[in-house]
Amino acid sequence: MHIAFRCRSPSASTTAHTASADPVGTPPERVRVASGGLCRQHCPVSHPSPLAAAQHRALALRATGDLSAARHLLAEAVETAPPPYGADHPEVLHTAHLLARLHREGDDPLAARRVLEEAFAAGERRWEHSDPVLLALAFELAEVAEELGNRHEARRNYTRVATAGPAALGEDHPAVRAARDYLGLPASASSQHQAAPPTPTPRPAPVAGGRARCPVGAVRPDAVAGDPGRDAPLRE
Repeated sequence: MHIAFRCRSPSASTTAHTASADPVGTPPERVRVASGGLCRQHCPVSHPSPLAAAQHRALALRATGDLSAARHLLAEAVETAPPPYGADHPEVLHTAHLLARLHREGDDPLAARRVLEEAFAAGERRWEHSDPVLLALAFELAEVAEELGNRHEARRNYTRVATAGPAALGEDHPAVRAARDYLGLPASASSQHQAAPPTPTPRPAPVAGGRARCPVGAVRPDAVAGDPGRDAPLRE
């Protein structure tokens, strides 16, 4: 299952950052910024960044089967990002997230955890925990922690998503639902409403004389247009 992290603000409608609820094997090309598109609240620059180019080259290397070279390229891009791409810049955080996904694909969750922890620590110095980029990192961290058997760390990061996610992503966002489910929290009211089965309409009970009685509150079956009693509920 692919989970997209999008800003709810209309001005940031072009931003997308995706992660996976599957522990390993999600296509990492889903973990990148479309068209180099950072959320406009983060960066108004429209031209592609050098980090976006690095992401594309890494994905091309991965497609040829050279996962090691792809990981090395992304690690170097994160470590040597030129100004204004500091450690807390959203493009750097996106690139680090992609690097972590490739580490997980390479069966190296420890390396993925290290990259994610460093990226989250850098990002939270500038951005709120409700920022979609940090929510994506927190969700990935939770998955990695669970994969490594660290349930305390998994709960901490799922709690971040369950707490800040509804306002930033929406109560019915897949990441929010997954976090709530892991923590054993009740689903949102809207989710419960959507999942509730329709209430069956009771059938009229037959009575002596062959005429059916309508249940209390039912619309009169013999009501016609113009009848003042039309749509009025029957009384017992």
